[in-house]
Amino acid sequence: MDTLQISIIIPVYRDIAFLKKCLEALKKAQDTTRYTSEIIVIDDCSPNCTDIADLAASYKYRYKKLEKRSGPAMARNLGVDISLGQVLFFVDADVVIETNCLNQVGDFLLGNNTHYCAVIGSYMKEIYAKDFPTNFKNLMHHYVHQNSSENAPHFWTGCGAVQKDAFYSVKGFDIDYKDAIIEDVDFGYRLIKKGYSIYLDKKLQVKHLKKYTLVSLFHSDFFHRAIPMSKLILKYKILVNDQNTKLHSLISTVLTLFAFPICACIFLLKGKLIFFLASLSILALFPILNKGLIDFMVKEKGVIFGIKGAIYLGFYYVYCGVGFIISFLDYYNPFKLIKIAK
Repeated sequence: MDTLQISIIIPVYRDIAFLKKCLEALKKAQDTTRYTSEIIVIDDCSPNCTDIADLAASYKYRYKKLEKRSGPAMARNLGVDISLGQVLFFVDADVVIETNCLNQVGDFLLGNNTHYCAVIGSYMKEIYAKDFPTNFKNLMHHYVHQNSSENAPHFWTGCGAVQKDAFYSVKGFDIDYKDAIIEDVDFGYRLIKKGYSIYLDKKLQVKHLKKYTLVSLFHSDFFHRAIPMSKLILKYKILVNDQNTKLHSLISTVLTLFAFPICACIFLLKGKLIFFLASLSILALFPILNKGLIDFMVKEKGVIFGIKGAIYLGFYYVYCGVGFIISFLDYYNPFKLIKIAK
């Protein structure tokens, strides 16, 4: 075994069924890794904490419970504080890693630690669920990461590793985040501001177990991504042409948010021919801008799914735009009348 030690840290709240699959996969990876490793389960004060503690004990993994529910940021920081490894590997409790995952992480950070302090992966396109919301979310995540720069603009705790020295240099995760929002993006921005680099390994892929409904998908994207992500962009002044903020995504957001109201005004002003031409141009431009993702969904799930995906994608861009407007008003509002989650 190599002298490099990896500490795998998994925060969990309630989801013991997912955690079982997560830990089972980690055990297989640990049995085949070339590196010394430890696995630490941090319980965010779950009501079924005894079951979680027993599960961790059955694998002989380390276990620690927070005294009160404080969020995954606090849980991960606690895991780091009691860890022994030089490399910190964060895995979500609803994620199943591949058997060679620990070797991939260890090989990369051991060989590239002079340039990159961290490495992240992405979700696989294959998942267990068959419903539209879960597949849409997973396919979009997979496609975006697989078609982004390897020099990542932020960190990801679903499957992400960082050197401990770099972690402590930016004081870890911001514990003001009390839920699984974008504490990992905030952490990554602070790493980049400090002069570090984060690598996106497109071969480092994991399977996501979480299921979504249309309501939970909207809630997650709007309240846990669009609004807080917009606030981070304004706070750190970081906006790169990559991942979810690529130019075509920004144009699509503006297009869906403002073009249709403009067309409605044209129609109300009796400009029916102009309204028809404007609407036609919008309908043509949107799938052109998002052709890659729509083609990918059609290839993976069929034409009907692709059509549904394109329709929902338009809705997605609308609420992303609304989220940015809300965040902009809140960020530059001296009276702070708008109260939204950080």
